[in-house]
Amino acid sequence: MLVSNTEKTMAKIHLIDSICRLGVSYHFEREIEEVLQGIHKNYVVNGEITLEDHNLSSLAVLFRLLRQQGLHVLPSIPSTYFDD
Repeated sequence: MLVSNTEKTMAKIHLIDSICRLGVSYHFEREIEEVLQGIHKNYVVNGEITLEDHNLSSLAVLFRLLRQQGLHVLPSIPSTYFDD
């Protein structure tokens, strides 16, 4: 599922989080790196996460994983949470 071309970005994020929490991420280092690099390339603009398909909990997991990978992400909440 990590290397598939599916557009289920948040499902991949939660899978990576589960793999890391289980302590077996060393088996999937290259795949995790590729997925997080791709997400950062496609969904982070000027340090802000622009992914629309998420909730605040998923956003926090994504933020943590990107930061742990050493990728630049600003600690801000996207403005889509404040639209009326």
